[in-house]
Amino acid sequence: MNSHPNLYFEAADVLHRQDMITATSHFQTSDGPIVIINEGLLVYLTHEQKKIMAENIKYLLNRLGGCWITIDINFPSIDQSGPFSQLHTNEVINDYFQFKGIQTYPFESVVYAKSFFEKLGFFVEQRCFRKVLLEMVAPYHRNVSKDELENEVGSHISFVMRCKSILYNFKS
Repeated sequence: MNSHPNLYFEAADVLHRQDMITATSHFQTSDGPIVIINEGLLVYLTHEQKKIMAENIKYLLNRLGGCWITIDINFPSIDQSGPFSQLHTNEVINDYFQFKGIQTYPFESVVYAKSFFEKLGFFVEQRCFRKVLLEMVAPYHRNVSKDELENEVGSHISFVMRCKSILYNFKS
């Protein structure tokens, strides 16, 4: 039994709008806004596929309200002398993917990513993980110090995106 009746994990092909509509079919406009969250997906999509995904999510948000949260914008820069230096840097990640034969398409920069989504009709709020360190729960279960956590998180950010058309409708 789901202890959170308004939390759903749904499988859908983000490149097919009908899959997205089906995945959110249990929501009605009167249910209130939805939040769509993805992690670890955008890096595998081409520029055109990212655009299709964004348009499909925008369609749902225009219909149901809410926002889209993604952390697939940048990789954290990690202090190479710290305890997490073995973790992912852009070079390590790219080398690993190349070794495995996996093609990746990361954003060129945070500025580029923000412009990309704004041109598609999103208002983009950039959130830095460092600002929410004290609210993070998982690290405390791992007994990670604040310094270790700051190093692990590095300069990682997330985007919280809302449809511009919805924002303008609220102002009217």
